[in-house]
Amino acid sequence: MRLRELLGDQPAEPSLEGVEAFRRAATILDGGSVLLMPTDTVPGLVGSATSRRALERIAVLKGRSTTTPPPVLVGSIDEALAYAEPRRRSRLRALGALWPGPISAVVDAPTLADVVNPSGRSVALRVPDVEWLAELATGRPLAASSANWHGVATPSDVDTALADLVAHGSPVAGRLAGVLWAPGPSGRVASTIVDLTGPQVRVLRQGAVAPSDVEAVLGEPVEVR
Repeated sequence: MRLRELLGDQPAEPSLEGVEAFRRAATILDGGSVLLMPTDTVPGLVGSATSRRALERIAVLKGRSTTTPPPVLVGSIDEALAYAEPRRRSRLRALGALWPGPISAVVDAPTLADVVNPSGRSVALRVPDVEWLAELATGRPLAASSANWHGVATPSDVDTALADLVAHGSPVAGRLAGVLWAPGPSGRVASTIVDLTGPQVRVLRQGAVAPSDVEAVLGEPVEVR
């Protein structure tokens, strides 16, 4: 793992390695700043899900409205269940058979929605399938949006993602605190998003997990949007 903070839109020297990089990344995120990093799906712009400043910066970096709430990474199924309202926990617990992995579950989670989705009550939760990222998200829910300019395809690696953001006019200087390089899969498709808030389960976005796999673990049919 390696972390390099940014001065403007250029990498600063020196970079941090290993445990020092992890600890510094945690400190940066806890302070409400945003990092570009790999995930178990596509590169992401990541910030604290409890920081309005971080959510605003992610939206600005993507050239997107703050009314589109990003998914939130949590460290475990138990953390996801703790955030979800009790009446939706049975479905979420069943869907947890696909975690850790590239599937996001939309549930009513008012304590997180207060920052992530202030116009509603629901939040998309996910447990990432990369050990270091799950550890980073443990006790620290992380808003994670794909690292691309709004409407543009997401690159498969963080270096290309940073270059593309700058090329499309993303205001990286002063808003992106740094770049984290870490082991794990890259170049994968985005997560499947499943809405558990209504009477019928709906697949809002098809991704790495097939709707048939969702039906299998839930034991009920799902509507594909």
